[in-house]
Amino acid sequence: MVFGEGARRILLELDEAALVPVENLAKEAGVEFTRLGRTGGKDLKVTVNESETVWTVAELKKFYENSLPNALR
Repeated sequence: MVFGEGARRILLELDEAALVPVENLAKEAGVEFTRLGRTGGKDLKVTVNESETVWTVAELKKFYENSLPNALR
């Protein structure tokens, strides 16, 4: 698993203009705030240390759409 949302964590997608105000609100509330990356484009790139893996959005869509049929085979 790349990441998970638990009882004390949430994942947000924000407009670039909202990033600093939301980060400031989190700091004022004593809530940890970590920027993980950016959304958009045709690829998903995941980098851990110096290792990078890339999938196209089309590949990921195909994996998602076929996951249940594949699991039921």
